[in-house]
Amino acid sequence: MVSQNSKKLLLQVGSDFTRKGVDRSIEALASLPESLRQNTVLYVVGQDKPKKFAALAERSGVGTNVHFFSGRNDIAELMAAADLLLHPAYQEAAGIVLLEAITAGLPVLTTAVCGYAHYIVDANCGEAMTEPFRQDALNEVFTPKR
Repeated sequence: MVSQNSKKLLLQVGSDFTRKGVDRSIEALASLPESLRQNTVLYVVGQDKPKKFAALAERSGVGTNVHFFSGRNDIAELMAAADLLLHPAYQEAAGIVLLEAITAGLPVLTTAVCGYAHYIVDANCGEAMTEPFRQDALNEVFTPKR
């Protein structure tokens, strides 16, 4: 889902970084081939304490690729600039951000546990990873095919 041309912006939006699966996004970014990883950044936007996730990014070798922002009022602009919305949540009753991404025309990679994940599939604007979640399956979908 991440192409091999130019700089890519991945976006993850939502508070409660643990429940939203920010660790999964960081691990997927770290799994990219080096040539692609060095041209990809992940913006994580939401109200939470990013310290442990920033440490995970550092340990995974993508510390300079991952940027954390507290709540913002320019999410629509970020979605317009992004190449992919990542939302690999562990638990999500609805997932309004998924509908916002559909409206913005932003492709989405999410988990099927999100209440609104079926809209992503129905609208053919991304993928919903099935349960039980497997990080290697996310990494595989996330990495471009040669």
